Amino acid sequence: MNALALSTYTRLGNEQKVHDLAVDLLATVTPASKRAALINADVGIAAVRLGDISSGLSYGRRSLEAVRASETSFGLWRLEELARALSRESRARELRGEINQARRSFASRS
Repeated sequence: MNALALSTYTRLGNEQKVHDLAVDLLATVTPASKRAALINADVGIAAVRLGDISSGLSYGRRSLEAVRASETSFGLWRLEELARALSRESRARELRGEINQARRSFASRS
């Protein structure tokens, strides 16, 4: 992932470039893959930092679906960061709960 570009566009407040980069990056991966989980979580974090909570939630849900489908905790740490970024959002309560549940599920497998 071009994390530098994502970070730069986020810091510049260029929401359109963040979403364009997300589309480009997600087109290169299988939706239920480990990479998709990581990319979606990263873009969700960027969206929240730009003030787009709805997109942050949407990318977070897609990331969580990819984590579950790939049956790997890869990307889960980024989802936990997204959950922290959404900690003040009541709309994110369900997603935060699902992320915590996924974390516990993977921890119990170890």
